[in-house]
Amino acid sequence: MEKGGGGAPTLNAGPGGGEPRFVAHTSQARHDPLTGLHNRRSFESELSFALLERQTSPVFLLYVDLDQFKVINDTCGHAAGDLLLQSLARLMMTRFHFEGSMVARLGGDEFGFIMRGVGQDEALDRARRLVDEIRALPFVWEGRPFRIGASVGVVRASDELDTVASLLIAADTACYAAKERGRNRIEVYQPGDAWFEARRAEFGSLPEITAALEENRFVLHHQRIQALRPGNLDSAEVLVRMVGRDGCLIPPSGFIPAAERYNLMGFIDRWVIDAALRQEHQWASSGREMPFHHLAINVSGASLGDARLSEFLREKLGEYSTDPRRLCFEITESCAISSVDQALEFIDLVRSFGAAVSLDDFGSGLSSFGYLKRFRADYLKIDGQFVRNLEQDRTDRSVVEAMVKLARAHDLRSVAEFVASPPLIDIVRDLGVDFAQGYAVHEPSPLAAA
Repeated sequence: MEKGGGGAPTLNAGPGGGEPRFVAHTSQARHDPLTGLHNRRSFESELSFALLERQTSPVFLLYVDLDQFKVINDTCGHAAGDLLLQSLARLMMTRFHFEGSMVARLGGDEFGFIMRGVGQDEALDRARRLVDEIRALPFVWEGRPFRIGASVGVVRASDELDTVASLLIAADTACYAAKERGRNRIEVYQPGDAWFEARRAEFGSLPEITAALEENRFVLHHQRIQALRPGNLDSAEVLVRMVGRDGCLIPPSGFIPAAERYNLMGFIDRWVIDAALRQEHQWASSGREMPFHHLAINVSGASLGDARLSEFLREKLGEYSTDPRRLCFEITESCAISSVDQALEFIDLVRSFGAAVSLDDFGSGLSSFGYLKRFRADYLKIDGQFVRNLEQDRTDRSVVEAMVKLARAHDLRSVAEFVASPPLIDIVRDLGVDFAQGYAVHEPSPLAAA
């Protein structure tokens, strides 16, 4: 290990380089075996003790999440990632280990600091210096230099935040805010702030979402998509609902945002795909044909980037003997545009199976028109913001009419979303739209009862 400018440790290694161990004989029960830092269990135990004295000695919690760590892990491999984590652990222990403090590896590339007996100004100063020193840390792997950063969430224990769980949630929420607002910075949790409270509520719902996945507490509903042109057949979009412990259905707005923010959408997507294909198989096994031309299944941005999805789809199509030509996979315009290469790869994949593709919420992004010809889709779903006011808004009529022409020019069939009243069905039909979807057509109901 070399020393870089200003005494910062520089790691210059390759796959055969030795991996330094900072604690030779650590207790596995209390320490992380890779870095030698305290582990999450030890950290939470120490935090619970610190909270007992918070009235006489202020307690601050710092939640640190590395920026761009995944790039190094994916580019150079886990050996490089492990070496970097060890270097960062050494930095944290030698530069930021003060009396009354504790640093721990909470998991992956996340770290936690407990600071006791300091004021807010000093706690924030330490947090800023931590960000600066991590950003300045040189890391070289096989002759290639890399730079990383850190997003840090800071929270002070209070009467409202007086448990280990509530403090960790608040600190993680502040850390998420730091990432949302540019990364490589600190954010202080603001009690009562609407944005922070909404994010904290989302984070607090994660255990329930995880439990619902483990306990199979999701159900499928569907909404019919009505054909407006001769020769077209009705289809249906699959909609997922979570079942609460009290048996009540929780709409997507109650769990999808949290699942998207905290990387659970891939698991939900897989549950939906499996359940939808299983339902189609049950219809076939009972001698009943699927009551729709296409069964449309939404796929999130998380699944677009999942290299394992291809094998999962092949496995499920074979397990349920599903005809992929009866399936349509929907991806939102925003996901497609933000992950163009992944979207193109996914579209090629499902089309190779024989399934159809629908570009959802079209028109919600300003750059959608330029990308349209790159996506080999079958359906174009016009965003509801242009549909819901068609009875009064001439501009929206012109926009929808233009989108219909654009769809036809690309050999796509158009679908109007948010068709909420019978007059709207006639309007979108007159504008040339091929299909209508919304409460005027069909209110969502259980898929099994279709």
